[in-house]
Amino acid sequence: MIELKAFVATHKGCVRQNNEDRLVVGPWILGPQTSGVAIMNCPIGQQWVVVFDGIGGQVAGATAATIAAESISGSRDIESIQDVQDAIAKANDSIYNHMRQFPRLTGMGSTVVGLVSINDTLAIFNVGDSRAYQL
Repeated sequence: MIELKAFVATHKGCVRQNNEDRLVVGPWILGPQTSGVAIMNCPIGQQWVVVFDGIGGQVAGATAATIAAESISGSRDIESIQDVQDAIAKANDSIYNHMRQFPRLTGMGSTVVGLVSINDTLAIFNVGDSRAYQL
């Protein structure tokens, strides 16, 4: 069986006091409590590897990243690029719905960058200034 092996790490950076990153690897969501490098094994087949970076300096960036990560990790039946776009749009809608419910959080946001396996193809995507590199 072919496996997708993800090496993931997160750090708060040099400016902020809190880490606003969230990581989705397959069915797992990793947050700021994860230290060092985590190595995750996922069987190929509709598996997400995504980094959400809460927009620092804005209201509740960590909350936005968490909401988006929870939404994406719940998206299963990914069979096309349109399904990927729909899952990202659903995550965005989840953030907006949370802001409507809690107006004090208006303005929160998160970048997203990642990949998902679709059949024998890896789709790479990003929203915002987070980047993916091919090595």
